Amino acid sequence: MKPEIDLQTLPPSQPFPVDALPPHLFELALEVQRNTKAPWELIVSSLIGAMSQACQGSANVLVPNGISAPSPILIYQTILIASGGGKTTLDKLVGKPFGEFEVKQSEYLKIERVKYKSAMIAWNIKKKAIEKAIGQAERIAASTEESDDQIIENIVESDISLNDEIEESVEKITGDYFDELKEQLTQHLSQEPKRPRNVKLMFNNASPASILRSLHMNWPSASLSSDEAGGIFNGQGLADLAMINKLWEGGTIHVERVESESFILRDARFTLALMVQPKVFRKYLERRGDEARAIGLFARCLICCPISSLGTRYIGHVPPVWQHLPKFHSRVTELLENNHLELSDPEFKRPTLEFSPDAKQLWIDAFNEVESFLYPGQYFADISDYGAKFGENLARLAALFHYFSGDQGEISYETTNRALAICRWFMNEFKRIFGMKPELPIEISDANELETWLAKLCRRYPGWTEIRKNVIAQLGPNQLRTGKIRREAALYILACNNKLRFELRGKTTVLVLNPAFFPVPAIAIFPPFYQSQSPGQMH
Repeated sequence: MKPEIDLQTLPPSQPFPVDALPPHLFELALEVQRNTKAPWELIVSSLIGAMSQACQGSANVLVPNGISAPSPILIYQTILIASGGGKTTLDKLVGKPFGEFEVKQSEYLKIERVKYKSAMIAWNIKKKAIEKAIGQAERIAASTEESDDQIIENIVESDISLNDEIEESVEKITGDYFDELKEQLTQHLSQEPKRPRNVKLMFNNASPASILRSLHMNWPSASLSSDEAGGIFNGQGLADLAMINKLWEGGTIHVERVESESFILRDARFTLALMVQPKVFRKYLERRGDEARAIGLFARCLICCPISSLGTRYIGHVPPVWQHLPKFHSRVTELLENNHLELSDPEFKRPTLEFSPDAKQLWIDAFNEVESFLYPGQYFADISDYGAKFGENLARLAALFHYFSGDQGEISYETTNRALAICRWFMNEFKRIFGMKPELPIEISDANELETWLAKLCRRYPGWTEIRKNVIAQLGPNQLRTGKIRREAALYILACNNKLRFELRGKTTVLVLNPAFFPVPAIAIFPPFYQSQSPGQMH
């Protein structure tokens, strides 16, 4: 069954556990949310994507399952959010240091390219001289009718440009001399100047072939990221799903080319961070959803579908204050610069992060818990593909928190527990989006839609804890406006599940929303809904 990627039909998501973030990231997320009013899921996903790209080239993690080789600490993500949800704003805020780093390196490379061209000219001149000497020596040695003296005289008369080593052996017109020339050529070829590699960190809508070529020839750590990924889903960016999966693993990729040089890509690092409108994603599912799900692309991704905060992002007269974002940018830049130096060193080997004993036990317990729910008939059985990658993503996210924070030693229990809370949320989100949608009685379906509508209303008008019952007949879901029986049945089900209760205010019936299920305060901040105008009348 195709998943219903539609903000109007998806059941409500669970509150995002933003307080599970490490303290410095929690403060940053609060600052970004205060200044942008973007959904928590979108903010945290943006931060995770940036951390993944900044850290992926510098370290690996040993997944504590006892059988895996070290894994990359990169993360794949897909965020489904409608236009106007704040994607572009967050992309500019969080991704700023990557663009600045690329610009800085491009200026530096201008000088390095001049040096490289100069070195190549000198290298080619010497190479041609040695090749010429070898050619002359071959022709002279083939002249068997001439005497040794005549051979030496011919060499002198040929005006061969030889370096000191070759000139010292002119008198040895034998096989030893020819071998010496070949050895000198071999040594010279091994000293060919290395072309300075471009620092290409971000791809927006590149083809799989160009991505692989850049990772091989330029910088072996990059990302495919976009705040408007419709072109990627509709274009060539995800054409080769097997390649995208292989990059997630950090595996070896053999690239065979007919018109250009073939090569082997080893140990590259690649982050996937895509923000796309739900309608675009849904059309992609119709075309390639079965293939993408079967090959395991979605199972590797942390996917979420936040409710847009559009319509609630009011601003005041106080300009935004940024205290924590500059520190985040500074840390990202520091990691990129360190990785630049590391990958320039041919002897560099990525360190492998490991879990402390208690953190390892926590990981094992979480893995086994999820595994028990993958059995046929269990809660996560319909998303077993995602469950199979749960432990891997948990280890990667914990390692990412550890490394980005600058923690030393083993990954701690606390850090692992924080990553676990966030990974559990993403797993429930994956089920919300991709889980099988059973056929529900119409009153249950109406109750779910009414609950989603009420949750959106609460986010639009924060502070209210109550709503007049007759507002649903005026502004609620279409099928509940005129169908009184269906409306009453949906309200009855929500009341039976303790999600709301009925109270009389004079002759008016109001619905009091339970804070455990709706984003409302325990105590009303503003006048309750029944005392004020309806949302459609407010300005």
